[in-house]
Amino acid sequence: MISSRWKPFAVAAALGILAAAIPAARVHAQGTVSGRVTAQGTGQPLAEARVLVIGSTLSANTLLQIRFGYNRISQTIDVNNKIDPASLGLNTGPLDAADYGVPALTLGTFGYIGGVAGYPITTSPTETYDFSGSLTETRGAHTVKVGGNWQTPDGKPFTVRVMVEGDSRPVMTRAGAMIAQQWRQAGIDAKVDTAQGTMLTRRAGGDFDTVISWSVETWGGHPDLSYFLDSWHSQFVAPAGQPQPARNWQRWANPELDKIIEQVRTVGFDDPRGIELGKDYVKLAVREMPTIPLMSYNVFTVMDDTYWTGWPTSANPYTNPVPNWGNSRYMLVKLKPRPG
Repeated sequence: MISSRWKPFAVAAALGILAAAIPAARVHAQGTVSGRVTAQGTGQPLAEARVLVIGSTLSANTLLQIRFGYNRISQTIDVNNKIDPASLGLNTGPLDAADYGVPALTLGTFGYIGGVAGYPITTSPTETYDFSGSLTETRGAHTVKVGGNWQTPDGKPFTVRVMVEGDSRPVMTRAGAMIAQQWRQAGIDAKVDTAQGTMLTRRAGGDFDTVISWSVETWGGHPDLSYFLDSWHSQFVAPAGQPQPARNWQRWANPELDKIIEQVRTVGFDDPRGIELGKDYVKLAVREMPTIPLMSYNVFTVMDDTYWTGWPTSANPYTNPVPNWGNSRYMLVKLKPRPG
């Protein structure tokens, strides 16, 4: 889910409307720009290049300014350390510098440390074309200038940074890179902001434009929303600059939401009215859009029938076997000790 603190942006695009009222002027020159942008000295093509074409005087009173930008970039998201395993006394064989990092060390039945797989991540090259223009017409003592570009409601250039957690959350980090890429393709100045090791502090402090993170989590397999929704009450919204309590990272406050939460607090865990209140919350969230739901996160759970049987299976998926939910003990109702 993606959370944001900024309001919807405005698009200033009056060129096609107002320019129609201005008589067509003769074009004094036409031409094309083509070629390849290379590095000075080596002559090699640049991985990221931007071409800008500005200005054309159509007549003594008319100036057309065109800006065309081309940007090509491939982003590499690396691990948060570049430790050579040999420096730790670990012989992993010859390694390329790109593959440096602490290898996975298995600690018996306690799990493992190190070993983040799949890095470095190199995104597919993104090619972005930006186009903007303005037309200035002087009529006596009056000057009319029209144009178009992406702006925020206060008239500032629209930029956005998508904060992601980095190599500890590879799926969500990839999602952030894809979202920023699509925004850039639409002409918006969007970039990935990797908060490796600082995600929790920055998220709680509101130090982000938009962030991919969890702000909704239910009990699991149950429609009661009190587990996360109570934390969205306006009484828990912290002032700017102070840490925000868990889950309402977007600091959304709404009187209608408060009424729903206060009613949820008065109904029992299995009360059917909880479902109706949940529907009211969903309708409000869709209308106000404080967050943008992205996906259901894939979770892999290992179940061992050495001592217990009756786990959910593909043939009998009677519940969602996610062991980190607080009510898992009430969901896995068919577990039985293995005889003998």
